Amino acid sequence: MSLKVKTLCIVLILLIVYVAVHGFMHRFIFIPGFLYLEQREAEKNMNRPLEAFKREMHHLSALVHDWSSWDDTYNYMDTGDSSYISSNLSPIVTYEVNTLNLMVLCDSKGKVVWRKAVDLESRKDIPLPEIPETVIPLEHPFLRIDPGNGNDKDHKTMGFIKTSMGPMMVAARAILKSNNEGPSRGTFIMGRFISGEVIREMNIQTDVPFSIVPVNIDGPGVKPELKDLISGKTERFFDAADRNNLYLYTMIKDIGGVPLFLIKVTMAREILNKGLQTLKYSMVSIVAAGFLILLLMLLLLHKTILNPLSVLTRHAIEVEETGNIASRLDFNRNDEIGTLAQRFDSMLVKLAEVRNELLDQSYYSGLAGIASDILHHSGNILMPMHQKIVSLQDLCRNIPKENIHKAMEEMEKGGLDPDRENNLKRFLLLSIREMDKTFDQTVQALGDLEQHSREIEQIMGGLEKFSRASATGRNLVPETLLYEACSRLPDDLRKSCRIRFQPGTKTLPEIKAEPVVLVQVFSALLCQSATLAVSAAGETNKAEVLVEGRIDGERAGRPVRISISGNGSLIASTDMKSLFARHYLGESSGVFHPSLHWCSNVVSAMGGELSVSNNDHGTVFDLVLPQGGDV
Repeated sequence: MSLKVKTLCIVLILLIVYVAVHGFMHRFIFIPGFLYLEQREAEKNMNRPLEAFKREMHHLSALVHDWSSWDDTYNYMDTGDSSYISSNLSPIVTYEVNTLNLMVLCDSKGKVVWRKAVDLESRKDIPLPEIPETVIPLEHPFLRIDPGNGNDKDHKTMGFIKTSMGPMMVAARAILKSNNEGPSRGTFIMGRFISGEVIREMNIQTDVPFSIVPVNIDGPGVKPELKDLISGKTERFFDAADRNNLYLYTMIKDIGGVPLFLIKVTMAREILNKGLQTLKYSMVSIVAAGFLILLLMLLLLHKTILNPLSVLTRHAIEVEETGNIASRLDFNRNDEIGTLAQRFDSMLVKLAEVRNELLDQSYYSGLAGIASDILHHSGNILMPMHQKIVSLQDLCRNIPKENIHKAMEEMEKGGLDPDRENNLKRFLLLSIREMDKTFDQTVQALGDLEQHSREIEQIMGGLEKFSRASATGRNLVPETLLYEACSRLPDDLRKSCRIRFQPGTKTLPEIKAEPVVLVQVFSALLCQSATLAVSAAGETNKAEVLVEGRIDGERAGRPVRISISGNGSLIASTDMKSLFARHYLGESSGVFHPSLHWCSNVVSAMGGELSVSNNDHGTVFDLVLPQGGDV
């Protein structure tokens, strides 16, 4: 990622943090404030329908008081005069004018003296089973008149009841004289249905849209908050799930304290929506200002820092790709970037000097490593040769030459008795047999010495090939070096093992390296893999070494990866570390090749990596080298 992109990302992150802080303040400070104002307004709107119901209830209670504290009603409860009924209670006009659906008169014992329920729309009597027709129990809420302040005129009760025709407002008063004096002769009860028309009038009066909702705590989809409201755990429920409207619920209980219906108030969320709109404009202005500041900062950073750094970066990449370390920046700046450019130019001068020294040292270090390995390998061969020579000397010393000569001289003189002559013949025969055995052992020991001599000749031949190579650093393709390394393999390995190159090796990019050093490394890896493959294949199967090449895209710089593996050859994981130990020469192949310890050190000096692992094909040597790198 370039520095420009990183700078842009940093500034964008700062802008995001800036916007996020304001968004946090909007979300957790401003919006809760709008919600608080909205809730306060909602509570006011909820109180208006409740107050409207209270007013209606008080109006109904006042109407009952007019009829119950009246001498005509008081006398009727004593005399039962039918004219009172015909002129006051029976006419439908009485119910229509007062908007009443129920009138009930009962005496002080609860006996129903008069009862009538009507439907104002059809102007007909209706059955109302919830109101007893004969006797109202004394413990019924209608008859439990609130004593008020102890005055008969304050004795009253009011509330709601559930009927088959819907909820009804009811009010009850003690039947007294017109001067509100008693004793009471019973109870006067009036009721009014909470019809749709009543709700519409109350909506107009309160200027609050509300409705009544039946209590259905067990219905599907009932929200837990509504259940808590119905069960009495809460007094009100604010449903804010809708973005445009806020729904408020409160519980209305009947005259006996049982949940009867819910009042549902619908309130448009103007406060919140207006607040959100305002916050939206605020966030837009904040983001716009942030982007303006971002552009100004980027322009200033580009002119003062990013552009000079881009020039310095392009110069460094150009030097890396072309290898032209003689190029210079020549920045005329007095700040840190100018100092960095000057130091970079100075570094290139020193790098050119060091590179020339390393090119010379890499060649001689390769030959020194080879010489060290040759001495070690030759010592391993000369040790058994010395032991066999000593054994030949011991065999020769043990031959009884003097005794044989004396026996032969004695027999040449003649004149021996038969027993002496037979003993001398037997001695000579045994000596000849012993010398025959010694001769066979001598021939075998000389054959072993001849084999060791050939091994030394092969080592010297390999050294001669390497010694003819000259130290020249140039751009070479890996395939050329691999073919040259294959040509240096001994004849027996080339005959018993097939070297197969994958197509990817032909397309590998050039590597700037010391040819003699890399050829030594490739030769060692090919020889080691071929020896392992021949050992694993046995006499019946054909051994094979596979050479693969590709660009390693997973690594930085896309280096060249060359894999050399022998089929069927597997090295235990515990033995892999010893492959790169000093003086470890691997499987004996009868030919000299550089040690893997030296190969690993040389590859590391080139900026590469040498490793070994096992896969389905066999043991794999992976050689990773940088493209166009200086060695």
